[in-house]
Amino acid sequence: MPTEVPIKIPSEESSDNDVHLKTKMIKLDQSNWVQWSCQMENYLTVRQYDDLLMPPSETQKQNAKFKQKNSSSLSLLWGCVRTELEGDLLDNRTSFYDAWEALGKICGKNSIVVIFEMFFELMSLKYESETSLESHLHRFQKLFACYNSITVNKELGMKISPVMAAAMFIRSHNSYRELTGLIQTLYNISPFTLSSIVNRVAI
Repeated sequence: MPTEVPIKIPSEESSDNDVHLKTKMIKLDQSNWVQWSCQMENYLTVRQYDDLLMPPSETQKQNAKFKQKNSSSLSLLWGCVRTELEGDLLDNRTSFYDAWEALGKICGKNSIVVIFEMFFELMSLKYESETSLESHLHRFQKLFACYNSITVNKELGMKISPVMAAAMFIRSHNSYRELTGLIQTLYNISPFTLSSIVNRVAI
């Protein structure tokens, strides 16, 4: 079982005296990059910190708000990786993006094994009744975007088309009967793509 650690993630609006969001995060090792990175990306997105996952511009590097996000997220990483990976954080201790990329590289995020693991996670994703349809769609989009990002430059024949992504998203609801009516209408969308489904669900 992966080690889980409690973490606190402050929002951008919170002060030092505010109550912080408490949750649990698995610790990253060299065998669980897909599970860990998806969980981490979700936490960052919830706190509106997901711009840290992209190379920062020179303007961002000088922005006080961005610096605060970068610093607090780097602190978060230190509590969410195993000891053997701390050297990679130390080598990239001033930039969350650099640390993220270094961890991904050493944990094999571009390896065929990791790509297959992510593909099967996307295929097996199921809608959970206690979550909203919008939340499930957002989760699917994030996982799909993560999968696309690591397959875009690889000639493996594993690129998922927008049409296939739409079909996979609809399939993730097949076991939940209360959404049958809505799901049937999604099949009639034209063009039948994931972006079209996103627009329909957002209405």
